[in-house]
Amino acid sequence: MNSNPVLISGAGPSGLMMACQLAMRGIDFQIIDRTSDHTTQSRAMAIHARTMEIFQQMGLSDEFLAQGQIAKAAQIYFSGKKAMRAEVSQLGKGLSEFPFVLILEQYKTEQILLKFLSGMGHTVQRSTELLSFEEDNSHLKATIINHDTNIESAIEADWIIGCDGAHSIVRETLGIPFVGTTYQQSLFVLDCKVSGDFGEAEADVFYSNNGIGMIFPYKGQYSRVIGLL
Repeated sequence: MNSNPVLISGAGPSGLMMACQLAMRGIDFQIIDRTSDHTTQSRAMAIHARTMEIFQQMGLSDEFLAQGQIAKAAQIYFSGKKAMRAEVSQLGKGLSEFPFVLILEQYKTEQILLKFLSGMGHTVQRSTELLSFEEDNSHLKATIINHDTNIESAIEADWIIGCDGAHSIVRETLGIPFVGTTYQQSLFVLDCKVSGDFGEAEADVFYSNNGIGMIFPYKGQYSRVIGLL
């Protein structure tokens, strides 16, 4: 029986941030993830002011600013005609040292947090998935499986933290509802090079009777393109 005060299920940005915060406070933990490595996809790309403030507390805000891009403005089009341009780089001026949205691909966020965690002497236990857990008044017992060896093992912990996504075993076991609704429309998401008269660090949003399209530029040559199928 492996014993840890805290078991974190899931090593995406939420799980990694939780692990970093525990490591900073000297609290022992074990963090597991069923994937063999961090994501290589862009996925979540917007980092808001409060998150940047926490990164600053961790000494990471400069690295995020160096790798990301501050969104300067949003241009809105209706039926092919530009309707308005809104400056967004100072939306929270006077409220935060980071009064903007920082655009950064999720895999880069995970790389920064993993590097920080490694510097604190911790690693993610990869290819490892939470199968089940049960609890009593004092602690819980969890069953995990390592997909590389196909070996199941038991973990005893005081706390379990579910950072394992929309289909969370932790959430489902505890009967916590997944609040929200599912869009009926189907969307496509594409990272690509975009040619045309688009401003640097400016988002473009296109509305028409047939749907909506959006372009969000990353730092560098690529942009996120979203639209309705």
